[in-house]
Amino acid sequence: MFFTTYHLTFFFKRMKKIIFDFILLLVTLSGVEGSLLIAQDTSNGIVWYPPVQISPDGIPCYAPIITTQGKVIHITWKFSDGPLRFPYKRSTDGGKNFDTLRELVSVPNLLSNTDYHLLTASNSRLYGAWVLGDTSAHYQIKFFQSNDSGKTWTPPFTIIDSSGGWLFYESLLDTLLLGTSKQNDYRRIYRSTNRGQTWMPTSLNIGYYASPTVAMVPGKVFLAYGWGYDSVVCNNEFVVQYRTSSDICSTWSNSLPLSTVCPRSGQQAYTPIITSGYDNDTPRVVVSWKDTKYGCLGWGFCSIMERHLTDVQTTKWSPEQTMTDVPRGVHSANAILNSLIAVSWAEEIPVVGDASYQVVLRVSKDKGVSWSVAMNLTPDTTLNAGTPAIAITENTIHVVWEQAPYNGIGLFRIYYRRGEILPTSVKENPSEPVAFELEQNYPNPFNPQTAIGFSLLAVSDVTLKVYNIYGQEVATLIHNRLMDEGIHKVEWNAETFPSGLYFYRLVVKDKKGKTSAATKRMILMK
Repeated sequence: MFFTTYHLTFFFKRMKKIIFDFILLLVTLSGVEGSLLIAQDTSNGIVWYPPVQISPDGIPCYAPIITTQGKVIHITWKFSDGPLRFPYKRSTDGGKNFDTLRELVSVPNLLSNTDYHLLTASNSRLYGAWVLGDTSAHYQIKFFQSNDSGKTWTPPFTIIDSSGGWLFYESLLDTLLLGTSKQNDYRRIYRSTNRGQTWMPTSLNIGYYASPTVAMVPGKVFLAYGWGYDSVVCNNEFVVQYRTSSDICSTWSNSLPLSTVCPRSGQQAYTPIITSGYDNDTPRVVVSWKDTKYGCLGWGFCSIMERHLTDVQTTKWSPEQTMTDVPRGVHSANAILNSLIAVSWAEEIPVVGDASYQVVLRVSKDKGVSWSVAMNLTPDTTLNAGTPAIAITENTIHVVWEQAPYNGIGLFRIYYRRGEILPTSVKENPSEPVAFELEQNYPNPFNPQTAIGFSLLAVSDVTLKVYNIYGQEVATLIHNRLMDEGIHKVEWNAETFPSGLYFYRLVVKDKKGKTSAATKRMILMK
């Protein structure tokens, strides 16, 4: 074949571009968080970053707890039998990086089943408590706190003597609630209204096996628990119920059902988890539980249900919502903040000759009106993953869980994963831009959704289009739309497009006829 100078010039230009784009891809990938963004999942409009092992190797770890203070994420969990170590890890950048593991407590523990400990946060204060048992009948609950988001801690001191383990721990401003129990005795709630300096027991009078949890909002406490509903018509089956208190647990309302009032014989609802949060200044509450009335598959695995308060003051609850697609759920967890509600659970996944257990999650971005499909955060069927815990900060969901090989070979370890919510439409930001700007899309690389931000200095006519590497227009995100000054974001879903390098170009024209334009690259990687 005969090559002219034109052919050779075109060939080298083309090779130069291919090499340049490949280098750009490598540079982009090497600069993303943890160099693992290739494994990123953006299903359901959520950027899920890869799981991170939080606990060390060689020690059985289980039952994680997570609490947050803005961008500071606090995680603790239980070690196996032995000294009470109160393992603790924190992140000060929203879960991107975690500090070195610390043991907040190390004291002799003569009872193997009393290594219960809890962590809760309120504004700038972080509270910790744990149970110390020295005989089969004598327990102490120790308490300490941090005033600098977990950096340093006060010396621990005994707040409750001769009591057993506890069920929950909740804080709101200067008020703390601590649920305790003794073997074959009633559950009790201790309260402190001065940041844990003094504590007073309150009456609860529900059974030892009721497994209550509590949520606080200003002026009201919500208690959820599973116990026999006192009605011959309802067969006295276990029903998830709730009570409210307006005087910090001194007195309680009568019990009211959250799950079906009259289940048929053999149907039960139990192990509720109740959580509070805020929508700006409006308090919100969500509860999830395990329920048998929609069937159970496997041993102890049933439907996971959800309800949330649509009005805290009038105690108006949303209808029952089934979270599970198949009734194989157990150990639910939930969180609520602004318009977001997240519910997670462990789900039994049948495999050949056995079953593994995965951590599954559903999210509502519109205060529970609609829900995403169930998302499997641990899709490896060679694992046992369970007992999830959840927290939400702004537009990020934080999930922790315990995980081990399903064949029993290997120890349980604690894993953490975070998901960042992508904007679902063009959104306005009231902050004023300092210049016309087209931002780099985020995430980048992406699969299949990404968000593009831009700033306008004045009311302008806006067009935003996407092009392939040949300069062909493949998508129009905004077309000749009049938009106000400010910061804007729009989402592009490239599910039907092939992997590769794309360009997005923004063209704006203000009222005076001045035109500004900017172009950037982005990488779709499936």
